[in-house]
Amino acid sequence: MEVIVDGITNQEIGPVAVVDQEKWEQEVSFTPVKVGGNQKVEFLLFRQGRSEVYQILYIWVDVARGR
Repeated sequence: MEVIVDGITNQEIGPVAVVDQEKWEQEVSFTPVKVGGNQKVEFLLFRQGRSEVYQILYIWVDVARGR
């Protein structure tokens, strides 16, 4: 799995192996590189041995400056 923030690869996770009807649940963290709203965070899932994306999940985040 790859995590992409605003078009930039932020993290790669895995390999993760699941069989049909099985779930993988784990906390995934990422670090946006800039402050501001409407940053697209994409989670790209690949099948083993293939380079094309199998599924994509994305969320939009608004990043506030830390204290």
